[in-house]
Amino acid sequence: MDVIKPFTNNLPIKHNEQNDNFKPYILLNDFFNKDEVNKVRQLWNETNWMAGQIGNNKLNQEIRKSKVTYISDVDHGWIYDKITMACMLTNASVYKFDILGFHGKLQVSKYESGDFYGWHMDSGKEKN
Repeated sequence: MDVIKPFTNNLPIKHNEQNDNFKPYILLNDFFNKDEVNKVRQLWNETNWMAGQIGNNKLNQEIRKSKVTYISDVDHGWIYDKITMACMLTNASVYKFDILGFHGKLQVSKYESGDFYGWHMDSGKEKN
């Protein structure tokens, strides 16, 4: 899978230094303003939902039961741009990973009563 929205990394990252500032997660309060939140919420009504899959596009409702859709990088590029900037800044100051960009379209998941996604670990692009 190709990088569909590469990050333009102009931030200095020293990949070999010890990372004493690592955090398990980052919370960005008010990342999207009210108008942007409303635009993102509209995606719930405008998109085609499909059954959520697990690795290699497999259906397994013992592990995951939810609906998903994907955000178009063409129609909603502003979302990618905003998340890209947050990723680049956060990565440069906290994680210091060697990241390239989005390896696929952004996924939105919808969980209704009784839906779930069991414990799992997301990872980057698999090597061919």
